[in-house]
Amino acid sequence: MVTTPRSWTTSGAGRTHLQKLVEDLGVAVPPQRFRPLRVAFSVAVVPRIRALVDLRVGQLLYRAGLRPVATYLQARVLRYSGADINCGAVMGPGLSLVHSPGVVVGDKVVAGANLRVFQGVTLGDRGMGEEGQPTIGDDVTIFAGALVLGPITLGDRVVVAANSLVLSDVPADHLAYGAPAVSRPLADRSSSGTTRAV
Repeated sequence: MVTTPRSWTTSGAGRTHLQKLVEDLGVAVPPQRFRPLRVAFSVAVVPRIRALVDLRVGQLLYRAGLRPVATYLQARVLRYSGADINCGAVMGPGLSLVHSPGVVVGDKVVAGANLRVFQGVTLGDRGMGEEGQPTIGDDVTIFAGALVLGPITLGDRVVVAANSLVLSDVPADHLAYGAPAVSRPLADRSSSGTTRAV
């Protein structure tokens, strides 16, 4: 029996990097267009989709101990997509870079499944000697220009409004907005995918 090397799977999730990449591409390329030729074309010419492929390969190499090669891929992603996502970050399956320019993700960030990130988002530490980076739940959406900083937790299904500064924990099913951010419960999530706040 052949076993998968431990470095090919993420801690706890049990999915290989290839399985996570397939889920990422399933989010990036609409299901009605998910054909091999369409996916290959998208990977070749769409920077935000190519960034997902290089990110997953970089994470695999990083965990296998080939950090210089992973760092090279990280720099390559930054050059062509504008996203600086450290290969040490643990990103769940279904990652969506809606617009990749200006996205910064630190090496200690842990994110769950189906994270949607818009342009100009920063996930990392606060600097000034403070250690720790965010832990993000499943089905979280972070809109343009938001900063999520420090050793905080965003619960499942959290929505972070554009240009918000999140410095404290946000419980599940909440909207975080403002600088510094405050949160309030989300009223409902309709089947159309839109979110309405109370």
